[in-house]
Amino acid sequence: MKTKIQIKSYFGSVLFEFEKENNSIKDTLEEAVKNKAYLQGAYLQGAYLRGAYLRGAYLQGAYLQGADLQGVYNQYIILPEGELIIWKKLKDSLIAKLQIPAKAKRVNAIGSRKCRFEYAKVIAIYNGKKRVKEGVGLYKENIIYREGEIIRPDSFDNSPLIECSHGIHGFITRQEAVEFQM
Repeated sequence: MKTKIQIKSYFGSVLFEFEKENNSIKDTLEEAVKNKAYLQGAYLQGAYLRGAYLRGAYLQGAYLQGADLQGVYNQYIILPEGELIIWKKLKDSLIAKLQIPAKAKRVNAIGSRKCRFEYAKVIAIYNGKKRVKEGVGLYKENIIYREGEIIRPDSFDNSPLIECSHGIHGFITRQEAVEFQM
């Protein structure tokens, strides 16, 4: 028996629908992602998404409270354990080289290479190839990055469902930081 499942917004409008034999919300969501459906604001409370392939899904604003995402997280973890060197774009196109201590919490958003950290030590700041002593954060201009100092955000959000939230943001490669556009 064919089953039609609709993915709706918070307000009840249909964002995507899919019909097939033995359909599930997981299958419908994967089909929506494959078809590049715009799912911002999708209401997915309680959805069983274990093992769902969501690479490239734009789910910002989707209400995933209570969704079983076990198996989804592990498909997208790009951050190794232990001490790590990352790169961050600062104001005026400065690039900071940061050391993430082994004990610092870390997360990358599902489907994104942008990473977030609990705290970091500033190793160096570059203006092109020239080193400078300090730089200002892109989003929070009151955060000054100074060589040799530890940077701590106001708080740290460990959710991989949110790309931009509380924490020190950065990338694994310098090139990603250089190319980052707000």
